[in-house]
Amino acid sequence: MPPSQAGERGAPRFSVVNVNYNGKGWTRGSVASELAQEGVTAEVIVVDNASTDGSREEIEGIAASATRFEVRVLPQPSNVGFAAACNRGFEAARGDMIV
Repeated sequence: MPPSQAGERGAPRFSVVNVNYNGKGWTRGSVASELAQEGVTAEVIVVDNASTDGSREEIEGIAASATRFEVRVLPQPSNVGFAAACNRGFEAARGDMIV
C-alpha cells in the first residue's frame, strides 16, 4: 500500500508541525482545519512553548478526541523560541513530508 494510503497501517504521509505560545483559540482553529483535510494521511504535532493561557490544555482536549489523525502535544518546560520548537517538532515527526 503506498504511504499516502497507509493510514493506521504505516507512517503518515504528512507531519504537520504547529508551534504554540499562548495562542488559545488560534491554535485550536489551526488544528481543526488540519483535521478537516481529506484524502491524505497525516499526523498533527503541536509544540507548546510553556503556554499559560490554557491553550495547551485546549489542544490536549482535541488530541484526546481526534479520530482521523493522531494529534500529539509536545509541551516544553520553557519558551524555547520558534525555531527550536520547530526543530523539536521535526525530530518527533514520522511523516514522509513535514508541513
